[in-house]
Formats: sequence, C-alpha cells, structure tokens
Amino acid sequence: MSNIRNYMKEKEGDYREKIRRHRQSKLRFFCITVGTIAFIVLALFLYHKLRIYNDYTIKEVIERTESSASVTLQLGDNMVSYSKDGASCVDVKGNKVWNQTYEMQKPIVGTTSKSIAISDYNGRSIYVMNAEKILGTISTNMPVKNVAVSESGIVAAVLEDGSTTWIYVYDAKGNVFVYSKTKMNNSGYPMAVALSPDATLMAVSYLYVDSGVMRSSVGFYNFGEVGQNELHNYVSGFNYTDSLIPYVKFMNDEIAVAVADDRVMFYKGKQKPAVLSETLLNQEILGIYSSQEYVGLVFENIEGVTKYYMDLYNIEGEKKETLEFDCEYTDIVITEETILIYNKNEWNVYTIGGRRKFSGVYESNIQKIISTDKIEEYLIVTDETLEKTVLK
Repeated sequence: MSNIRNYMKEKEGDYREKIRRHRQSKLRFFCITVGTIAFIVLALFLYHKLRIYNDYTIKEVIERTESSASVTLQLGDNMVSYSKDGASCVDVKGNKVWNQTYEMQKPIVGTTSKSIAISDYNGRSIYVMNAEKILGTISTNMPVKNVAVSESGIVAAVLEDGSTTWIYVYDAKGNVFVYSKTKMNNSGYPMAVALSPDATLMAVSYLYVDSGVMRSSVGFYNFGEVGQNELHNYVSGFNYTDSLIPYVKFMNDEIAVAVADDRVMFYKGKQKPAVLSETLLNQEILGIYSSQEYVGLVFENIEGVTKYYMDLYNIEGEKKETLEFDCEYTDIVITEETILIYNKNEWNVYTIGGRRKFSGVYESNIQKIISTDKIEEYLIVTDETLEKTVLK
C-alpha cells in the first residue's frame, strides 16, 4: 500500500509540475506578446511623431463651383464658402450639403466648429447653419454690428439704435431668449461677444471712458438657473485700465479667453467664471489663432533670427511653446497635434512642440487648408478645385 501511495504522490507531483510549467509557459507567451505589441505601438508612435516629410502627392482633385472670391471655413467634417451673394456647404467629396442665397455688402460671421451665423454689417437678417443643414433665419429690427453663435445655433447679436446698443440672444428661428441695453456712458460699447458651446454662458468685452481714461471690462452672463437669480443674468465681470479687448472666445463650456492689446486673460467656471490666468504682453499682436485646445498669438520677432514668432497657450492659460517662423502667412490653423502656417504658395506643418515636419511650395494658389484626422493628409482648397493632398 505504501508503494502505491508513494507512486500516487509522485504522479500528483508530476501533474502539478506540468501545470506549473504550462502556466509559466502561458505567462511567458502573454508577456512576450504584450511586449511585442507595446514595442510596435511605441515604434509607430515615434515614427509618426519624428517623421519628417519632404514632398507631397495629390490623390484626388474635385472641381469647385464656388466663386474664387468666396471665403472658405471648416465646419465639422465639411466646408462652408461664403461671399456677398450667398453661402454653401460641401462635404469632402465636393457634394453639396446646403446652399443659402442672400445679398450683402459686408458679410460678418460668427463660427464654432459645428455652426455658423452670417449677417450683413448694418443689415437686419442673420442666417444660421450647421454642418448638416440650414437652421433658420433671424430678422432684427435694428442694424447688426456683430454676431456670435453656439454649437446648437443659438445666436448673440450686437444691435445698434443711435447712441444705444443692444445685445439680443435668439434661437435659430428668431425667437428672443434675452436682451440687454448698453450705453457708452454706462456699461460701455460691446467690442466683442462670444457664447459657450452649450449657450449657457455669454462673454462680452466692453469699452468705455471713465474720467477721461479708457477702460475695458469683460462681463459674463449666465442663461441657466444660476443666472436667473442675477440682475440681467450678469454673474461676474473684470475691469482693465488702458486696455482694448477686441477678442473673446469660449474654448469649451467652462474656459474662456480674452485677448487685449496688452495682455491675454483666461477665465474658468461653468456658472460664474473667475480669472484663471493673466499674462501681460510687451509687443503688438499681429494675429490671434485658436482651436479648442490652444490659443496662438503672433508677434514680430524683433530679437530673433526669424521674422515672426507665435506664443502658444493651452486652455489653462499656460504658455506651452514659442514657435519661430519666417513664412509670410495668410492663415494659421492650429489642431490637436499640428500647426499649419501658409500663404497662397507656401505651406508649413509644425508639431505642437515646435518641430517642423514639412515645408514646401504648392503648385496651385492655396485658398484654405483643411486638416483631417491624419497628420499626413490635408484637403487643400484652391481657386477652382478641392485637392486631397498627402505628405510623403
């Protein structure tokens, strides 16, 4: 019996050893597989980040029907072209999504990544569209001076009636949500207006003169439950002396940025925005460019070796990078990963970190460059065509 017991113990020990070896083998296989995949992913990531492109190829050319005098903007995955005679939207294949006709002398626009509002300066109609359809037309009883729009198509319009300026907030069908009256000798003249993507908050920069001194302020209005308890929905405001603030924008539903001639200010708060950061500037700003993640300020590069430089700020108001460049630009496009700097003939692609990935001359006159979700692929709008272009 003892021999049988010993034999069974030996067999049981062998069996357990086989199980242990099998488990170790599976674990080694799993670790090797995961390690290999991680290595490949890391290699592809580094290749993607570090690769420099030397040329490009045009994969597809689509004829455009829009006037060469029109201005083209990216709207969602589509493109909008507008001029004095109307606006139209096409997809990346050149197919017409919608068309809006009008007659204007001086079109002004408010845009987000998903919607657009177009009016004639001193006109009395505002046309509201998104990337998929025409949302409606707003008729005003006073001349329009400025417009802003939310992602859902809510519109804020600055209207003027003699010495009195009004700010009306409409839905896309023209129904009035709220309105406010301003005067130069009271709250001041509204220089810029912006709506948060969800239209809960509105930011307005005002210019006024106090005892012979020019002053500006940035006021925030809340159209939600919190704002209902405040006079005229006004929830917070900030004053600045000897500053002119022509630019305000919401980066998202709780972060807003205002750019003055002498400083850049970031504000944070979904209900009652407060100052997040403020950076004084000692040079004249040549241009302001932004995305949902970054704000870029362009200056003349007085002390550097290049002609221009751009300070790039993230949504927390921190200066992320300083990019130096020489290109005589007509536009700058900032995306999540890249910065495109271009004019009619030359285009440059930089990473957010400031590395130049491509620089070249384009064979046709560039009107607009539309970024895609691929760093090497772009849609380039020329006077007569839409060209799908791939870096190589």
